[in-house]
Parts: sequence; structure tokens; C-alpha cells
Amino acid sequence: MNYKSFIKDVENWAVRKALPYAVAGALLFGTHTALPNGYHIKPKTETKVAQKAPEYRGKIAFVSDRDGKLEIYTMNADGSNQRRLTKKSGCVEDSGPVWSPDGKFIAFPAWNDSNIEIYTMNADGSNLRNITNNPANDKEPVWSPDGKRIAFDSNRDDNEEIYVMNNDGTNPRNITKSQENEHTPGWARGGKSLVFLRDYVEFPPGYDDKNSDAAAFSSRYTDSMLYVINLDGTNLRNLSGEESKVSSYDILPDGRVVAFDRDGISLNVVDIEMGRERKIIKEYTEFYPGDEELYGNNSIGNDIKWSPDGKRIAFVAGGDEGIALYTVSSDGKNVRKVTDHSLVNISWSPDGKRIVFGDYREISLINVTSRKKIRLIKLRGEHYPLPAWQPVPKESKSVSK
Repeated sequence: MNYKSFIKDVENWAVRKALPYAVAGALLFGTHTALPNGYHIKPKTETKVAQKAPEYRGKIAFVSDRDGKLEIYTMNADGSNQRRLTKKSGCVEDSGPVWSPDGKFIAFPAWNDSNIEIYTMNADGSNLRNITNNPANDKEPVWSPDGKRIAFDSNRDDNEEIYVMNNDGTNPRNITKSQENEHTPGWARGGKSLVFLRDYVEFPPGYDDKNSDAAAFSSRYTDSMLYVINLDGTNLRNLSGEESKVSSYDILPDGRVVAFDRDGISLNVVDIEMGRERKIIKEYTEFYPGDEELYGNNSIGNDIKWSPDGKRIAFVAGGDEGIALYTVSSDGKNVRKVTDHSLVNISWSPDGKRIVFGDYREISLINVTSRKKIRLIKLRGEHYPLPAWQPVPKESKSVSK
């Protein structure tokens, strides 16, 4: 695996987590295809935008290439005190910071000469460790609710499958043990189950798996279904139904309910235990009047995130006319546009009052009630900054100073 393949893989990962295929087609020409000509990672400069803002709790981790390669940084939630954490990592490229539930550690996938490894470090960048040490590609780390384990996807058995290991990398276990490609793991039911996406290929009319051109089309017509499995590998269930198209999902903080997009048209929630599903938003035109073309041009569910208190869902939706951030109450009421912006990768503040988001141009913070936006960093690079807000346990004090 070469460096360009790694960059493509990381970009696809970000898109798969944040953009449905409809919108990704406009930005990256599909999540499993080559990047457009001229689209590449290269050193750029960034400008910090001085803004006066209230003090917020928790830091924001993000990715930047300001020093010549992608590294992980943190900053206070007002944009101040920006610090590079992975300057002594020894890795060629770093990406995708994921905070532990107590906010004390960060896990992330990193390019390591010929493959992708998973690393952890303290919140200040100290104690950097490669915890996978495997020649396969290990990525998409997700901490368990108690912070003791990490779920991830790996191609150790040729295809992508879901694994779990202790937070120090010991005792890695293949949970799904299937012949399918599986990715995007998430913890449910208090750490007793794992939710994930399983890919399937839906060929266009006139093509099938025996067609000589099938392989060329397979990456462009790959969709995902939503599954859940017990941590011991038993009770595998399809939560979204056969041949459904799910591009993004998020699990309610208490681990009982999953919010996901269905076919890019509706926003749904499903009870993991009972399997009961209901639509929060029935179709895209409910909040985007006048757009009748639901497939290809417009799509809901580019990124989906529950608020910390579980009362609201933030999601990104859009199409040819642009992308916007919305919030909706968990009962489907009070759909509200928060901002018009070509954004990806959203993250709630610990108090649920603000959302940080980023794109190629900037990292910004917005108050979901007043809709006041503050630009924290003006970007000049060509990458996803992948901002992630640090969890702040209720009993702890502010860590943003």
C-alpha cells in the first residue's frame, strides 16, 4: 500500500462517515473512486482568526497540514492555544482524532510506512503508542463507553471486519468473522453490542457479477446496511433491512437507539433491542421545499449526531444547491436550519449548546439556538480537518485553559 492509497483511504473514510454518496459525488466523485485531478494533500498555510468568544469547556482536536504533513492539534474552543500533539510521532501522516469518554486520551489512525496503524496518546500528546502493530490496515477506532476497549475495522483476514481490543492493544478479537466488508463500528447497549455498516454491491442495469465490467463498477455502486452484533459475536441482526442504503448513523448516548439515514431520503431511528423503527423526517422535501429530485441531487444524512442529552439530532443535508446543518427534536418536531455551509464532520459541545464543524476552508463553531457563528481557523489546505470536541465529565472542571 502506497502513500497515495492511504490518503485516498482516509478521505474515503471521512466521506463514508460524513457524506452520503449523493453529495460525495459532487465533492469526491464517489467514496470508492479516484480523487479528481489536482486533488491532493500538500503543505499549506493557515490563518488563525482572532475572535472574542465566551469560555467553553473542553478542547477541540483537529487535523492540520500547516507544518508540512497532516498532524493532530488541539485548541481551546474559542480558537486559542493551538498546539501540535503529534510532532514526535514518527508517522508520515496522522488523521481522525477520537476522544476517550473521559476526555483524557485520543486514539487515531496513522500511516506507518506501508500500512495504517492505530495509535493512542494522552490529551496533551504525551505517551504516544502504536497499539495495533500489525501489517494489515487498522482504522476507525472507537472507544467503549467505559474507555477500556477500542473497536476498529481491519483487513487482517483480507476483507474489512470489525475487531475489538483492549485500550492498550492487547487481546484483539475478530467479532464479525464474515466474508463481507464491514466498517464504521459503534458501541451500543452499554458496551454489550456493536453497531456497524456492511457493504453490498448494487450493479446498474445491464451489469452483474459475471459481467466483464463488473469490477470496474463495483466501487461506484457499493451501498451499506446497518447491522448490530453482540460483543461475543452472537445475535447478528440487520437493523435497516435488506438492500437498504445507509450512509451515516449515530447511537443515542445511552446506547439504546440508533439514528440513521435511509436511502438518503429519510431520517430514521431504530430501537436496538426491539428492532422497532420510526421515521423522524419522512423525506427530504419536508424541510427543503421545492426540491422534488431526491436521488442524485439532494440527500439527507450526510452526517448525523445525537446531542449529549439525547433530545436533539443534528444532521447535514444538501445537494446541488449547497449543504446545510439542521437540528430536529428526537420526536421529529422542531426541524431547524442552523447554517448554510459546505460542511462536513460535526461535533457537539459537551453542554449541547454549540456545534463545531469544518471543511476545506475553515473550522467554525455555531450556537444552535442563536445561530451565531464564530470562525476559529481559516484553512488554506486541501483536507478534512475532522474536528472533535473533547468530552468533559460532569464532575470535572474546565480543561480549556
